Amino acid sequence: LDDAPPLSRPVPLLSTAPTPAGQTGLEDDAEMREIFLEEAREVIGNAHQALAALADAGNDIAEMTSVRRAFHTLKGSARMVGLTAFGEAGWSCEQLYNARLADQASADASLLALTSDILAYLGDWVEAIALRRDAGHRPDDVAAAVERWRAQGTHGRLADVEAAESQLDVAALVREAVAKREQLTIEPAWTSTTRDLAEEIS
Repeated sequence: LDDAPPLSRPVPLLSTAPTPAGQTGLEDDAEMREIFLEEAREVIGNAHQALAALADAGNDIAEMTSVRRAFHTLKGSARMVGLTAFGEAGWSCEQLYNARLADQASADASLLALTSDILAYLGDWVEAIALRRDAGHRPDDVAAAVERWRAQGTHGRLADVEAAESQLDVAALVREAVAKREQLTIEPAWTSTTRDLAEEIS
């Protein structure tokens, strides 16, 4: 008995099943899904800010690159957590901006309008994902809008953009407030607090 080898604890068997092709293994990870939602909201907000800057300087390559990067991030993050359809929508827009940057073309009013509507559509889609509901968002809607814009210079309306447009566009509100302030003649009736607020808005 003294020569018997020491007993060892059984080693738990680890699953060796490979992750199916086209999947990341994070599709059902609730925590990763929440991280995606948080990041997507931030990225879409940053893209809106870049559009506001492009409205004043359509040939700003840095801001156009920021928009392209936003769509690239949305594509990759969505695919990572199994939201393939959302990722495809982001991919369509990334390709649009890749081509635009390659051609060194500026962001004109029609491109900005298209992009703004798509960002609103994606923003509404993000909230639908957060609520775990199917609100009818489809990557084909985005792809069709992009192709229509390429062919006709206009894109019509995306299906859910009207609902998404109810969200406040802070950049637009600030610009409007500044424009109104510049048109007004400041009268003595203004208090110092009002002046301070106006300065903060500008």
